[in-house]
Amino acid sequence: KCSIFGYADDVALIASSPQPEENGQILTEAWKRALEWGSSQGITFDVAKTELIHFTRRNKDGNPSFTVAQQNGNPFTAQPTGKDKSLRWLGVHFDRKLSFKNHVETVSASALQVANGLRSLGNTVWGASPLLLRQAVTACVLAKLYFASEAWWPSRLRLKNGRAISNQVDSLVNRLNITQNAAIRAMLPVYKTMPAMILQREAAIPPADMILDAKL
Repeated sequence: KCSIFGYADDVALIASSPQPEENGQILTEAWKRALEWGSSQGITFDVAKTELIHFTRRNKDGNPSFTVAQQNGNPFTAQPTGKDKSLRWLGVHFDRKLSFKNHVETVSASALQVANGLRSLGNTVWGASPLLLRQAVTACVLAKLYFASEAWWPSRLRLKNGRAISNQVDSLVNRLNITQNAAIRAMLPVYKTMPAMILQREAAIPPADMILDAKL
């Protein structure tokens, strides 16, 4: 089975089968059809930007490459992303096990950098109005922090046989909360010992899981 997705000039081919080697065969055929379509439409593909990743939760599965023909007829070998690395597509970092840990770490680091910059704009004695800083946090920090969260957040709880089960993303939510609370401390004139729950209430910014649910 193969699906083709595209946005502007970014194209993705997704194959699914029991083994990575079978996926390679499916992708090779899909690649040929894409080249034929491109030739008929006068469109060329930049193979230098081609990336390959195998999604699997089984450590024993291989990580094979596959070779295809370019539009000029020369062979091109697509090398897979390392097992501990991720592939970035449309700003989302997809890792081999689809845990999205790399994605959350990346957006958290970017958002924290902005939050640390806002910290210099105020403190408990002087600085910009917390209302203005809240606007900056919302627009510049939270927008980065929760970018594309719909790709990995399935909601806080799911039901199985009528019982609620964890969606196994607690560590990701904790990472988001840590970064978000750092941004709130940069926004409000408070001391470092202020509890996180009070920070969220005073800033009118709910915990990460509530924000994530609201974005679904």
